[in-house]
Amino acid sequence: MRSWIAALLVVCGCVVGAQESPAPLPAPAPSAPGLAGVFTQEEKDALAQFEDLIELHDWLGLLDRTEPRHREEKLKAGVSHAQYIAELLGLFFDGNSIAGEDGKVDITDLEGIRQIAWKRKGRAEGDLETILGTVQLKDGESLLLEIQLRKSPQGGYVLSGPLG
Repeated sequence: MRSWIAALLVVCGCVVGAQESPAPLPAPAPSAPGLAGVFTQEEKDALAQFEDLIELHDWLGLLDRTEPRHREEKLKAGVSHAQYIAELLGLFFDGNSIAGEDGKVDITDLEGIRQIAWKRKGRAEGDLETILGTVQLKDGESLLLEIQLRKSPQGGYVLSGPLG
């Protein structure tokens, strides 16, 4: 019976075994709509903040919420700020790109984002947690959204990606 339950939990994306719980928030914010039961309260709060930054097109604020080492590595490799943001959001891949007709991403392409919706957690790679969702663009097109969060040593979450 236990192995059947464990298999069901694995299929549903639940982790079986002891895990360290995130530290409780001093005063939890109200739950963001559509996120109940899928994310921890700390994750809900972080996703609500990322959502606000993206929908308000506060790209500098969003860049401030990225992992410094990851950002520095990408920008040193010649990636523009706009392309870096598009990559962080999973919006610069074949078949799911916000890039203009020239194949490059600039700020005006990012300004086309109207609304985002977080759907569920995806795969975890080491200390990176993948969050999946959708982006609605001003022209009505809908694209898949995929971000990777890393728990910050200072608390909270930052946008990141694989290093190296």
